[in-house]
Amino acid sequence: MPTETPVTLHEVLGGSERDLEDLLRIHTELFPSYFYYQPYMRERATQPPHSNPSQIEHWWLARVGGRAAAIHLFKTIPARRWGLVLALGVRPEYRPVSVGPHRRFAEFLLRRGLGHMRADARSAGQEPLLGMAVETEEPLLARYQEYGFVRVPVTYAEPPFTQEAQAYLAQPQSSPSGLHPMHVCVFLTDRRQYDQFNSDAIRDLARALLVDHYGLSEDHWLARQTFDSIGETPG
Repeated sequence: MPTETPVTLHEVLGGSERDLEDLLRIHTELFPSYFYYQPYMRERATQPPHSNPSQIEHWWLARVGGRAAAIHLFKTIPARRWGLVLALGVRPEYRPVSVGPHRRFAEFLLRRGLGHMRADARSAGQEPLLGMAVETEEPLLARYQEYGFVRVPVTYAEPPFTQEAQAYLAQPQSSPSGLHPMHVCVFLTDRRQYDQFNSDAIRDLARALLVDHYGLSEDHWLARQTFDSIGETPG
């Protein structure tokens, strides 16, 4: 596929119905185990990126030559000075597409998203942004490291997200089953300004994920389990 193929990015939150349907179609294709998110996603898509005053969220649909090629969902949490990659998916036939200096389409989306996160943090008076974080499974860890991400030394499990799943999280469990173990990786805007192995900084990143994004309280058993692992997990 020629590298000069036009690439366009479309904001789906508060955007067109056509873009939303294409985004949901790609989400279902690439993340079938998260199909239960779709009712929430349809509702959220009717609201603008700034509907939560403490977070700035974007859902991008990428088109290549007018065809729906990829999705990139992310948010900025200015008070924490972190951006979070919520979902990044590229249809297989578009993965080798290079844009500018980026050899893979996913890398282009990540870097463009990071630029937007930095602008969001700046507009909220919280600059410089420390970087962007992503939850990732073991098979994708090497790819993110190839893009320049660093694995954070913390034991982490992805909580359920939809409202229906909160009842499960409310149960007093210390060794929960059914949660999804993940790695947390970060891409740092300037490694000289941030020590990724500093316990206080890792704890604040964990708060951005578990408290700000997933809505857990800081004394929730899953949050405490994560916080207690900081400084104990090998880097």
